Amino acid sequence: MELPKVPPTDETGERGVLMVREKVLKLGHIFRETTARDYGIDGQIEIVTSENGVKYASGKLLAVQIKCGPSHFRFPNDDGWAFYCKAPHINYWREHSLPVILIL
Repeated sequence: MELPKVPPTDETGERGVLMVREKVLKLGHIFRETTARDYGIDGQIEIVTSENGVKYASGKLLAVQIKCGPSHFRFPNDDGWAFYCKAPHINYWREHSLPVILIL
């Protein structure tokens, strides 16, 4: 019986989202994963502020695009690595209604 294949990139993407969720939580902010259709935004971070030991949801949001795994990176030489993406993605992030941060 033939069944659908689950590509390795599926697990890698999930690991990337989990890593970001954990780091955002450690910083004391709120991470909301995009669970519906998306075209380049994996989630949102809501900034949490505090005053006199009381935390407040600020309503200030950042959109987040997460790239994880070796397929997204190039190693042009021994000095480091590079990340390349296509113009439509960059245009989408630039025109988004929220500030977008790219987490590699």
